[in-house]
Amino acid sequence: MRPVSISLHTLGGFAPAILALAGGAPLYAQATRANPAAEYFATQVDAEEMVRIPMRDGIRLNGTIYFAKGQPRQNLPTVLWFFPYHINGVSSLNQKLLENGYAVAYVNARGRYFSEGTYTFLIGSGNDSYDTIDW
Repeated sequence: MRPVSISLHTLGGFAPAILALAGGAPLYAQATRANPAAEYFATQVDAEEMVRIPMRDGIRLNGTIYFAKGQPRQNLPTVLWFFPYHINGVSSLNQKLLENGYAVAYVNARGRYFSEGTYTFLIGSGNDSYDTIDW
């Protein structure tokens, strides 16, 4: 059997399920070695998923917040990403931020994935950004 090289980044959030179906632990171990950020996130990061963030008009946006494991979760400087796509925060940039004491928050744009409301391309996100920061 030939070795298979798989990048978790390429597989997105479905990596564990896909690798389990493809043969399990050996492939997952090989994939995490190929992507050091994936290994870091799997062992050193806590995530709060499906965080509901209220907007001034009653709509709630969906967010995921990443914290370095074992660190306090209050009063941290936070990098906030508004994102209209599926949230998968595994990246070397986010790893660096977490290692340096930042929290990383991804918020789905209004009307995307689990955020309520209607999505409008490049329009109307100013109030949502303001309300998220105020939250």
